[in-house]
Amino acid sequence: MRECEGMQSGRGFTLIEFLIVVALMGVMAGFAIPQYVGYSRRQTLKTAGEELVAHIEGARNKALSGLQGASETVSAYSVLYFPSENAVGTYQRLKSGGYESTAVAQLNLPSAIKVSWSTGDPTFVVPTGRLEGDEKTIVLCYDNVGKHEITVSTAGVIRLGDRMDVGVCP
Repeated sequence: MRECEGMQSGRGFTLIEFLIVVALMGVMAGFAIPQYVGYSRRQTLKTAGEELVAHIEGARNKALSGLQGASETVSAYSVLYFPSENAVGTYQRLKSGGYESTAVAQLNLPSAIKVSWSTGDPTFVVPTGRLEGDEKTIVLCYDNVGKHEITVSTAGVIRLGDRMDVGVCP
């Protein structure tokens, strides 16, 4: 029987060729996966910093706003950190001295992010939006990825600093 002209006999891959391709893919994955994991962790740290800045800005905006609901009873908005939950909440400080029992807003930070909230809670005075007390610094850190510092000036300006390299977070 004659083969049709133009048809070629089919030839597949040998086992050796297949194993070489699989080995090359393994080597490439060995380089790509750690790069992706590092990128993903840096993004997690950056996103957490940006979300916390937005949360603090939200508290300041509430202090500046004339539409705060119970404005006649609210003297300030404070951003409080709860280490056991790695969460941040914005609370209304009442003119009577205490805080509302329910957070106006809440932010849960990723568990891998360590927070250093050593300079006190940022509290923004109604209606000026100025920070009560001295400048505040908040540090977000992720082991072997880096850290970001968030500064809140007495004028109420909130800034997320560039990522700094660190080994193990303190």
